[in-house]
Amino acid sequence: MKGGLLKGLATFLILAELADRPKCGYEIGKEISKKVGGKLPPGYVYVMLGTLERKGLVESERSAGRKKEYRLTESGVRFLIEHEEHIKRLIELLSEVQGVVKGLKETELQAEGPATR
Repeated sequence: MKGGLLKGLATFLILAELADRPKCGYEIGKEISKKVGGKLPPGYVYVMLGTLERKGLVESERSAGRKKEYRLTESGVRFLIEHEEHIKRLIELLSEVQGVVKGLKETELQAEGPATR
């Protein structure tokens, strides 16, 4: 996977958002923000959508009004399928981090002792 971890993760999240139906950039950003539990930097989704469109992974079309709707292309579908192992590895790495955090929390609770809980 080329690029930074955040960019790679954003690519997977955006493409997955488009797997079921076309969506506008605002809707994509709103859904991803809900999933990650925080707002994305302004314009970030649109920059990523532009990159994904240039790579042929998504395509856009103006819908009623000024909204631009994006949809997953066949290349985008193949990209997700071909990167399934990368996605699995990301999940494994995050699971490892979660295990470390859990261990740290347990150590911290033990150090506090029963009187301070």
